[in-house]
Amino acid sequence: MCWRRLALFMRWPAPWPAKPGRTPPARAALGGCVAAITYAYGGYLSGYPTLQVPLLEAGIWLPLVLLGMVWAVPVERPLRLGWAGLGFAGAMLALSVLAGHPQTTYFSGYLAAAFLGYRVWRVGGRWTHWLAGMAVVGGVAALLSAVQWWPALEFSAYSYRAAIPFAERGGGYGWEEAFFVLFPFRQITWMPQYIGLVPLVLVIVACWGRVPGWGFWLGSLVAALLLALGSKTPFYHLLYLGLPGTTLFRGQERATFIIAHSAALLAGLGAAWLAAQPPGAEVIRRLKRLLLGLLAVSWVFSLLFLILAQTEARSGPTGAIMWSII
Repeated sequence: MCWRRLALFMRWPAPWPAKPGRTPPARAALGGCVAAITYAYGGYLSGYPTLQVPLLEAGIWLPLVLLGMVWAVPVERPLRLGWAGLGFAGAMLALSVLAGHPQTTYFSGYLAAAFLGYRVWRVGGRWTHWLAGMAVVGGVAALLSAVQWWPALEFSAYSYRAAIPFAERGGGYGWEEAFFVLFPFRQITWMPQYIGLVPLVLVIVACWGRVPGWGFWLGSLVAALLLALGSKTPFYHLLYLGLPGTTLFRGQERATFIIAHSAALLAGLGAAWLAAQPPGAEVIRRLKRLLLGLLAVSWVFSLLFLILAQTEARSGPTGAIMWSII
């Protein structure tokens, strides 16, 4: 289900104009398939939601929320908000609320708000257009899901979570776990950050080719990674003090949900851009060199990890030195 929804988002509409001899819908379909496969078989979806199924049930609606905003603010013509698209996005967000995992819906809502702002900015709109669009999306979502969030909000005021200290709310990944985005670790059962080496190359390709939208999705990926580290970075402290809703949740590592989506979409954009390049182009030769470089880095990393795995005091001075080298 996630595969099909993410592919649908990537296929409509094509993110760049047509070129001679190329069919943008075909490239967009290829990007959609790559993005969907990256998301479906990445570390997040193949492992983490099995511990808490509501994470999956709440998160699968995000691609359709974003799709509604694509319909509402097309970049191919002057700005005119599509109310039907905004209503559709609000209805999909309401389904996320009804799934019963508020933190995942919280991530989805803020990512959708940022995405709508990005679309409005691309077509030269004003902040009032964004505010009107979010009012429609939020209003529809709130009305359709009130039966879920209203009692839950009242209940949370009487639960033990209302008195959770800051240290527990700011829990997240350790510094060493941030490396799981690049390489998996066999000693740990769940590796939700891992997206695979090939998708990582396609993410680099999308940023290298400056495909439309690469900056937004890279920014959302980096922001989610910083948030997933919890109170270990000043970023979470800023969000805790200034972003409504942040104080309600603990377990900030669940922001991996946004990392997985952003990385999958970047990989899809990179695949579509790469498919548009003519055979023998300079970018293909550079990509080969990039792959060889990543292969060398992988070998070095694997060697260092094997050495690290043999040491008994991995958390002591030896482990710290090896992690610094890595």
